[in-house]
Amino acid sequence: MGCGETPVINYEHSFSVCTMTISNLTDELIKVYPLPYDRILACSCRNYKILDMNEEKEKEAHEFEDEIFNLILWTNLSTSKLIEGSCNGDLIIHDLETKQNIRKGGHMSTIMFLLILKNGNLLSASSDGVIYIWDPENDFNEILHFNAHKEPIWNVCEINKGVIITTCDDGKSKMFVLKNKPKDRCVLVFNTPKCRALYKMKNKRIVYNSDKDLIIYQIDKIPDISEDIPKIRKMKKNEPDIVINDAHDTTITYIITIKTGEIISGSEDGIIKIFHAKYKFQCVSILTGHMERINFIDEFPGGKLVTCGDDKKIKFWEKDKNTYDSDYFFK
Repeated sequence: MGCGETPVINYEHSFSVCTMTISNLTDELIKVYPLPYDRILACSCRNYKILDMNEEKEKEAHEFEDEIFNLILWTNLSTSKLIEGSCNGDLIIHDLETKQNIRKGGHMSTIMFLLILKNGNLLSASSDGVIYIWDPENDFNEILHFNAHKEPIWNVCEINKGVIITTCDDGKSKMFVLKNKPKDRCVLVFNTPKCRALYKMKNKRIVYNSDKDLIIYQIDKIPDISEDIPKIRKMKKNEPDIVINDAHDTTITYIITIKTGEIISGSEDGIIKIFHAKYKFQCVSILTGHMERINFIDEFPGGKLVTCGDDKKIKFWEKDKNTYDSDYFFK
């Protein structure tokens, strides 16, 4: 199984070559994390596996007690814990060393999204529109919770310390200031139809998808739905900075931005595209090789891009065109 074709378009500074594919994993992948000593933590909704890249072996596997919809790795100087958001609404804190679990109740439905906030606290959001904030330094006890939406929350992005934006199935996004009193917590509501992914950019901007399109907005220019939107548009005020129409052929499922000025997005059909600020957000690289939905994209140490999805593969991409492709099959 190869790593995919050479990108159709290629400018300098963009990821262009798949250097490694891990192909023999058994479940649809939702997250991949680097661990010390050249190990990888590969997570699905049913289990996690620790892979040793030097020995090309699976060092450890662990089945989850509950079916998991989302998860996130939390670390400090002494320990690493996998925070699991279950389909039944429980938050499960799994210690990777001791294998002990702490279970926290609160959510009444599937935990859709998890985020480590800038102050170190954990945020969880569920399919019934509720957000919880937890304290990792105090046994993950609850700090607060509130009703943010009436439908499933797909994504949460922290744009400033304690200021978040949520995306929801109802086609609306909201901005919350977490320190405010409940009645003053929501400070903005705006339209984001068919939005599943959102990420903060430099220069006080955000990028999000509307189905197949990518939209870049200056945060302080986002129009509230209470405003006269047709009038605003007629006056050419509060328009998006950039709209990339049909950025993908299918629905965009994941977005990240990186320090070099690139927006990297993945879609339902497994295609990954890179749009670079240096070239006015033209598509500078197309990464092919995944055959199904992209669930996760991130930068790994050493300047590598890692991607995974429903095709049960992990792929590593680099900028150096002289590297060679390789398939890894862990035993």
